[in-house]
Amino acid sequence: MASGESPSPGVFGIAKLKGREDYQQWEFAMTNYFRRQGLLKAVQGTDVDTEQDKGSARRVERALGDICLMVDPQNYQYVEGCTTAQEAWKALNDKFKSKGHWRYVLLIRQLSQARFEDFDGMESYIAHITSIGQELKTMKEEVKDKYLVAMIFQGLPNEYDSIVMTICAGNGEMQLDDVILKLLDDSQRRAVSEQANENVMKRDTERGSAQIRRKKRRRNLSSSQKIRSPDIVDVPVEEEFYDADDHEEDERENDREDENANDNHEEADNNQLRRSTRERHRPQRFDEFELYAANLYNEAVFDDHVEPSTVKEALNSKDKDLWVAAMNEELKSYTDIKVWELVNKPDGKNILKCKWVYKIKRNCNGEVVKFKARLVAVGCAQKYGIDFQDTFAPVVRYSTLRLFFALSVKIGLQIHHVDISTAFLNGDLKEDIYMSQPDGIESIPGKVYKLKKAVYGLKQASKCWYDKVHIVMTEMGFNQSEYEPCVYLWKDGFKLVIVALYVDDFFIFFNDSSQCDKLKSVLSVNFSTKDLGPVSECLSMKVTKSEYSIKLDQRAYCEKLLTKFGMLNSVPAKTPIEYGLKLEKSDKCDKSIPYQEAIGGLLYLSLCTRPDIAYSVNYLSRFCNGYSKEHWKAVQRIFRYLRGTMDYGVKYSESEEDVIGYCDASFGNDCTERKSVSGYAVTLSNGAISWESRKQEVTALSSTEAEYICITHASKECMFLQGFLFELCGRYGSILLYNDNMSALKLSEHPGYHSRTKHIDVRFHYIRELCNDGKLELMHMSTKDMPADVLTKGLNHECHVKCIASLGVS
Repeated sequence: MASGESPSPGVFGIAKLKGREDYQQWEFAMTNYFRRQGLLKAVQGTDVDTEQDKGSARRVERALGDICLMVDPQNYQYVEGCTTAQEAWKALNDKFKSKGHWRYVLLIRQLSQARFEDFDGMESYIAHITSIGQELKTMKEEVKDKYLVAMIFQGLPNEYDSIVMTICAGNGEMQLDDVILKLLDDSQRRAVSEQANENVMKRDTERGSAQIRRKKRRRNLSSSQKIRSPDIVDVPVEEEFYDADDHEEDERENDREDENANDNHEEADNNQLRRSTRERHRPQRFDEFELYAANLYNEAVFDDHVEPSTVKEALNSKDKDLWVAAMNEELKSYTDIKVWELVNKPDGKNILKCKWVYKIKRNCNGEVVKFKARLVAVGCAQKYGIDFQDTFAPVVRYSTLRLFFALSVKIGLQIHHVDISTAFLNGDLKEDIYMSQPDGIESIPGKVYKLKKAVYGLKQASKCWYDKVHIVMTEMGFNQSEYEPCVYLWKDGFKLVIVALYVDDFFIFFNDSSQCDKLKSVLSVNFSTKDLGPVSECLSMKVTKSEYSIKLDQRAYCEKLLTKFGMLNSVPAKTPIEYGLKLEKSDKCDKSIPYQEAIGGLLYLSLCTRPDIAYSVNYLSRFCNGYSKEHWKAVQRIFRYLRGTMDYGVKYSESEEDVIGYCDASFGNDCTERKSVSGYAVTLSNGAISWESRKQEVTALSSTEAEYICITHASKECMFLQGFLFELCGRYGSILLYNDNMSALKLSEHPGYHSRTKHIDVRFHYIRELCNDGKLELMHMSTKDMPADVLTKGLNHECHVKCIASLGVS
């Protein structure tokens, strides 16, 4: 029960029903009582006799009597004439159960203001939340489990952070019953632990004087006679592994060990355990639960817009007019572009179904901006060879985009962004595809739509869109790049326009404004375009442009990733991976850990703007089919590193140097297969434009062979960039490639044949041809200066910072 004055208990320990103000608690308590006594069906009117049990009448009479006993005498008038428990229960419900919008607002307010400290324990706190949820459901309001879970979480104190993070880390949507069970189990464990702590404190008190005497004697001992005796520590509360603050002192110790990893002569001489004096703060993620609670209350009062899942729901909602307008706008786009034509339903043809997808678009303040309705085809019913053939459509590579950004700094190109609305509706179909008439409009019997354009949802929609863009660009005089199918070039002397296409985003790099304006004009004639002007964002990468530099970073994505996995308030780490870390694959996957999801999110980050975490993510991705809590701790280390480096990104600045490559290998890095790791990075304008960290496919028998293989892979990327730059700029000389292994460099330049290198595959001798033709120049660089070292293994803090600075990461 909540703190404050409580009514007198009734016969069953339940307060008698006084009136509307306490009906909610009374109903919940009585429902649980009837459930325990096996009388709930009698109250609901569903208790009937069976061959084995003829006591339904007796149970109904008993339930009716219990209801009457638990009603305050002033309310007897409402149950006096009732002959069954169901009739009495309904009479009280009709009299005292509050209904209407104001009651709904009041209940939402109670949910948002509920705090664990106001109740006797976890069980009564959860009972309060769930009873409100049950009342909301009886008012025919949709109450999802995730809403009630959020309300429970936002009212919990700091000490429950660990279990909340564990629950949030699970895959799929949280189920209320599962959350309640976990919280109750955790509460029981805490009760046991608190009892254990009391016992320990009692024992410590009894032995206190002895402890003081021992400490005094220890202070009088010399350093050579130091006694290794740990302090008495409290019995810890058993916590789940997913706690972001768990073992933070240990992590700090690991960071310090990383910094001194190469100082083998130093030994720790202090084994005494110490308690952390760090001030603990309430994690920021719980501010989000409180904000969510406030938003839920505000929406209940001011904004109850709901995204419908069907046309029927849209037409029956209070926003009917807005959804109808959105659907009409979508249908108008189909008509304007001439997407379809109405024909008689053909015999023996596959008729695809279609559906409406509704979305309420909001701005960053949560305000409704637009009601959007999209008509999509159900493409999963298409048949290969009948409804579609090729489906592949390329997009520009991230490394190519980075090359263009670096080149823009070097030769002074401007960068603009154009977005295409309803892009896929512009693609021309080659196959005869028929689609049923959509719901929500007046249909004509026996008619279907024959599609002329590729609508959203078709398997070949992206392919058709790409083919359409190719036709438009070539008709304008642009040439498709031989190295990137999604790059189109226009050159006239020193005038240059480069167009990079990523689905419906056009990124235009140019030094001739008139040709760029002409391009935009032609695009607007052929498609519905949005001219976004100078680029400020590129595929989730923030573009910060100054007079002499361009920086690409993903701070917003980092924050989103850290928030998603509960690490936004974690203690920052100085490096993304522990120095010398070696892990082994587990026999099975711990499904309670969102390991694969986390690795996927980190991979995207490492491919776009963060070469500093490329090795760490690549290494941990090897365990996606066999991971445990130990592997998850390493993933958390990357999150902690990102926590302190969210503003990091790749920066390109003016430089006289051309393309430079760096490559390195870590021999026998994999402790299971004993394969080596290759890492290379290619820079332009003082920033990395291409990088890779990868386990080698073959087992190298020596460090020379491992480095030789690494040089080969790096040289292939250098040749790609050299050819691309030649296509862009007209001419380009040899590329400088650095490596730190003299033996591998000699083997690359001189085809010496002896027993230690004769087994190396012929394909790796490709670099000799490049060196002989003058396309590639190999140079030696000392290991301590090699930037690619960060792509092959974990480093201490000092080396890590030095390497990433050479790659333009800041």
